[in-house]
Amino acid sequence: MKRVLLLAVPIVFLACNVTRPTSLPAPSTSEQGRIIYPALLVTDSTGRARWMYEAWVEHDTLRGLRAPEGSRERIALPMSQVMAVATPRFSPGRTVGLISGLVGVVVAAVLLAPDPVYSVGYR
Repeated sequence: MKRVLLLAVPIVFLACNVTRPTSLPAPSTSEQGRIIYPALLVTDSTGRARWMYEAWVEHDTLRGLRAPEGSRERIALPMSQVMAVATPRFSPGRTVGLISGLVGVVVAAVLLAPDPVYSVGYR
């Protein structure tokens, strides 16, 4: 049961999120006015998409971390090379679809289950 739960929980969280295009804020020159995005999917001028974590715009550069945990290696990408930016967001439609799909599978399993066979014992 624990294995099923360990597999199901990440699937539910992934199924309820969607990555949507967004626009970057104006560059900030001070740390107080800086807007930090927890995660951004950035597409550069070559068409390569990569995730940046704890990202912010400083002057004419998009800065962030390569990985959310562990290595704190920084990435800096000139804004002239940034073609598209997207952020992950909660999707109520996907959540409803996931729940209704799971309910449908359970109902189908119950309706299509074979009838139990009872054996009669002889004495």
